[in-house]
Amino acid sequence: MVPRPDSIRRLFVVALLLLAGSVAAWFVVARIMMLPSHFMPEVALATVVLSLVVTVGIGLAGTWRVLGHKAAPVLREL
Repeated sequence: MVPRPDSIRRLFVVALLLLAGSVAAWFVVARIMMLPSHFMPEVALATVVLSLVVTVGIGLAGTWRVLGHKAAPVLREL
């Protein structure tokens, strides 16, 4: 199974944002606060996974009632 280009782009964006956030956090902790700092990949991965689960969970919770109905009557109520 070949990954879609869109999936590869999203993984690249996630990796880029994780890198940017890590560099920003290191700068604040090490340079501004002058505290020791080191990168913990398991915490970074857990943060990405947790944010994905929370985002999907909130989306499902907000649309669960609507997903169980036919589309036309729900769209007429809007």
